[in-house]
Amino acid sequence: LLLSGVHIYYLMTKGVPKQNTFFQIKTGDTFSQINYRLYQAELISNPRLFHYYSKFQNSLTKFKAGTYEIPQGANLFEVHEALVAGLPVLLSITIPEGKN
Repeated sequence: LLLSGVHIYYLMTKGVPKQNTFFQIKTGDTFSQINYRLYQAELISNPRLFHYYSKFQNSLTKFKAGTYEIPQGANLFEVHEALVAGLPVLLSITIPEGKN
């Protein structure tokens, strides 16, 4: 039992992204879609643990649409924090006068 707990803790604190990565949540995305895409992009090591942690934090419905920067080596907690409480990356657009 102790070894199981140690293994789960290791999976949750293991940093996965090998470089800074941008992750986009689209309007209308469900938690399952977000979780699956995070795993496919190799930003989380275990989608089941990410689901349990998000459920424990009562944040399954608190993910907001936007593009987020996930830092290199971010662990499960940091990825969750970036997507739930972080600010999306803002892009600035300049339209020259008379070019509308």
